[in-house]
Amino acid sequence: MWAGVAGTLVALGGTRGRGAVLRAIAAEAVSSVIANGLVKPLIDRRRPRRRRGRTGQKTSSSFPSSHAASGAAFATVILLDWPAPGVPVGLLSVLVGVSRVYAEQHFIGDVLAGLTIGTTVGATVHAFGQRRDDRAADVASTRQNADLRTCGQPALAEGPSNS
Repeated sequence: MWAGVAGTLVALGGTRGRGAVLRAIAAEAVSSVIANGLVKPLIDRRRPRRRRGRTGQKTSSSFPSSHAASGAAFATVILLDWPAPGVPVGLLSVLVGVSRVYAEQHFIGDVLAGLTIGTTVGATVHAFGQRRDDRAADVASTRQNADLRTCGQPALAEGPSNS
């Protein structure tokens, strides 16, 4: 699902969309590693007992919801980088979390923990992206100012002339 959202944002967003989506995918990957690789092995929580006659119960730990973590990480970056589409993407992320409870795959606490992990990772990735963008803008501004001082002409060599 998030791949489809990413594709749509890239198609509609041009350079801004590509940058936001790349950061969102990075945040999604990091949150998945944290939820699945670090937290789930530490906290072995059984999943809710299914009452609606559904089959296919997962055997991995219920805590935290990696679906909620990944969705929240993706949505947080999009919301902070590009607010207009960020709101509907954020709502979609919340719906993913609600669906995990409705499908009896997670308890509410699992989803809330996943949302917390994802939001924290997304905000961190956004902050690092902003710092990188700010540094790139400073470098570009410095170069532009240097060009203005020399009027686009190469700098003259300093030192004594050999003539």
